[in-house]
Amino acid sequence: MALPSRRPETLLSARPLVRSASGGLSRTHKRTPPHPRRRAMSYESPIVREVRDRAMKISERFEHDLHRYCAHLREQEKAHPERIVTPITVVRPVETSVPGRQ
Repeated sequence: MALPSRRPETLLSARPLVRSASGGLSRTHKRTPPHPRRRAMSYESPIVREVRDRAMKISERFEHDLHRYCAHLREQEKAHPERIVTPITVVRPVETSVPGRQ
């Protein structure tokens, strides 16, 4: 995709481009404020902290070696094949013609 030759700074702006009444692009549109009851998850929430701690423990267990960790996962797959989720095959119904209908 080719980048526009004019005003490359428009790609970096936080405000979206909108069409003005004259048909040109404008940045006068303001973003709507967030919903008062919705809160973004804090990067330091207890859940995020727990996930990071567990990920670090797993990484330390395999000495921060991704190849060792993947080998371990492959061994677990072989040892417990019943736990592996297989891809789902979607079967679409075959259309049948009904006499008298087009």
